[in-house]
Amino acid sequence: MSPETKTGMKEETKTEIETQIKTQIRTEEAGKTETSEVSEIPEIPETSDKESKQSGHTSRHKNGHKNRNKNRNKKKIRRLLIIIILILAMVAASCYTIFIKPKLEADTYLYKESPVEFGDLQVGIMESGSITTEEETQTYDLDLVEDSEGDTESDDDDVDISEYAKFEAVYVAVGQRILAGDPIYKLKESTVNNIRKKLALEAAEAETTLSEADISNSLDTLEATHTQISDNLSGGSAQGIYDISVAKLNNEVSGYIASIRECYANIDTYNEKIADYQLDDDHDGITNYEETKQKYEAAQKKYLDADKNNERTFVTIQSDYITKKDTYDSMLQDISDNEDKVKEEEDNITDYLAKIQDAQANAGVEVLSAKQILETNSLAGTIAGDTYQYSVATAEQDVTDAQSDVDDANEKLDDFNAFAGEDGTIYAESDGMVTAVNYEEGDTLESNSDLISYVTESSITLSVDVSQEDVVDITVGDSVNIAFTAYPDENYEGTVTAITTTATSDHATTVSYPVTIKVKGDTSKLYAGMTGDVTFVTDQKSQVLYVSRKAIVEQNGRTYVYTKDKNGEMTLTKVTTGFTDGVNVEITDGLSRGDMVYIASLVTNSGESEDATKE
Repeated sequence: MSPETKTGMKEETKTEIETQIKTQIRTEEAGKTETSEVSEIPEIPETSDKESKQSGHTSRHKNGHKNRNKNRNKKKIRRLLIIIILILAMVAASCYTIFIKPKLEADTYLYKESPVEFGDLQVGIMESGSITTEEETQTYDLDLVEDSEGDTESDDDDVDISEYAKFEAVYVAVGQRILAGDPIYKLKESTVNNIRKKLALEAAEAETTLSEADISNSLDTLEATHTQISDNLSGGSAQGIYDISVAKLNNEVSGYIASIRECYANIDTYNEKIADYQLDDDHDGITNYEETKQKYEAAQKKYLDADKNNERTFVTIQSDYITKKDTYDSMLQDISDNEDKVKEEEDNITDYLAKIQDAQANAGVEVLSAKQILETNSLAGTIAGDTYQYSVATAEQDVTDAQSDVDDANEKLDDFNAFAGEDGTIYAESDGMVTAVNYEEGDTLESNSDLISYVTESSITLSVDVSQEDVVDITVGDSVNIAFTAYPDENYEGTVTAITTTATSDHATTVSYPVTIKVKGDTSKLYAGMTGDVTFVTDQKSQVLYVSRKAIVEQNGRTYVYTKDKNGEMTLTKVTTGFTDGVNVEITDGLSRGDMVYIASLVTNSGESEDATKE
C-alpha cells in the first residue's frame, strides 16, 4: 500500500474519533450534569508499514464498525441513568421546599406561668454605694486609787489596787458578733475579792470619819456659841455669871466629849479585830474566818465518819475535831463579843450626845440673858457674830467633805461590783461586731483603758453619690430600698440621714453630692465596705394588682395577656394597664387577684428560647 493510502486511512480514523468526542461533549452540555466516569476514548491506532502489510484494509474497517456500535449503546444507557437521577433529585427538592421546609421554619412558643400579684409598685433613682461604719469602745474607767499625795508610807494600802485584777479568760475574738449581756472577759476571782475588801474597808473608814466630823461639828458649834456669848459679855457686868455658867457647861460638855472620843477609839479597836477575820493573810483568796470554818467542817466530817471501834485513831481524830471546834467557836464568840461591844459603845455615844443636848438646853436661860447684854454692844456683837459664823461654817465644811468621801467610797465599791459582777465576769454593754480585743489571758487590768472595740448595728450607714439632677428630689428622712450585692435575694430599708451640700468635685463632668443613708432592721450580716444599690423612691402606687411587663401583649393599640380557657388552650384576654415601675405593670381591669397569666417565649430553630410577645 502506498504512503498516500496509509495516510488517508489514519486521517479517516482520526476524523471518526473526533466526531465521537464532540458528540459526547454536546450531550453532557445538553444534560447539564457531570459524570464520575471518564468516557472511553479509543486510542488512535498506530500503524506501520509492517502492520499494513500483515492486515488488509477490509478487516480493519469491519472491526472498527463493531466497536463504534458498542460504544454508542453504552452511551445511551449512561444518558438514561443520568436523566433518571436528575428527575429523582428534582422531585426530592420540590418535596423539601413544599412540605418540609415550611414546618421547620414555623415559629414555636413556650408559655411560662406568671401569677397576678398584689402589692406596691415604685419608681425611683438608683445609685450604688458602699457601707461605712463607726467604731465604739467599751472602757474600764474606774479610778479606784486614792490620792496619797504627801503620804510617804509604802504599805499595802498605798498599792494601786487595780494591779491585783488579773484576766483569767477571754471569751471574744475579732470579727465575732456579740449581744449586750454576752460575757467578754473573766477576772481571777481572788484578785476581785481583794479589791472588794479594800474598797469596803475604805468605805467603812470614810463612815467613821463622817461620824467624827459630825461630833466635831456639834462640839465646834457649841464652842463657837460659847465663844460668841463670851465675847458679847466681855464688856458687861454679866461676865462673872457667864464665866461661871460657861465654865460649868464646858467642864460638863468636855467630860462628855472625852467619853465620846474614848467610845470611838474603842469602836475602832473592836472593828479592827472583826476585820482581821475577814483578811486573806495567805493571799489564797480565802479569808481567815472562811479558812477556820473550812478546817472545822473538814474535822467535823472526819470525826463523824471515823471508826469508833479503832480507839487509837478515833481519839486522835476526836481531839483534832475538838481543837478545831474550840478554835472556830472561839472565833465566832470573839466576833460576836466585838460586835456587841461596838453596839454598846455606839449606845454610849448616843447617851453622851443626849446629855450634851440636855446641858445646852439647861444653859438656855443663861445664854439668853447673856445675849440680851450682848445686843447692847453692837461692835462686840458684830465681832462675836463673825467669829461664830466662821467657826460654824468651818465645822460644817468638814462634815460636807467627810460625807463626800463616804459617797465616793460607796460609789467606787458599787461601780466595781457592777463592773466585775458576782464572779468577776465582764459583760458586753451593747450589740455589735468586735473589731479589737485589748487584753489577753494573764494581763493585768489597767485603769482608764479600752476593753474591746466594736461596731454597733445602729452605726452601719451607706454612702452614695447622687447627681445634681437627682439630688434635688431627695430630702433628709426619705425612705429608700437597698439591695446589697452580697445578698441579691434580700431587701433592706434605709433612711436618708444627711445630704452633703458640697459637690464631690468642682471640675468633674458630672456633678454629684454624697448622700448618707442609715441601714434599718437586722444588719448583723453586713460588713464594712460591702456594696449595694440604693433606690430613692420618687413615685409609687400602693396595694395594686400587677403582672410582669413581659406578660403584656399589644395588638392594634389594645393590651392583652395570655390566659387559659376552660379547654386549657391559650387565649388572649383584654386588660387595662396603669402605673409601671419598668418591670411590672399595674392592671386596673380584666384580671383578679390570684389569676394566672402566661408569658410567651419564642423558641428559635437553633433550639434557643427568648421572651417574646406573640402578636
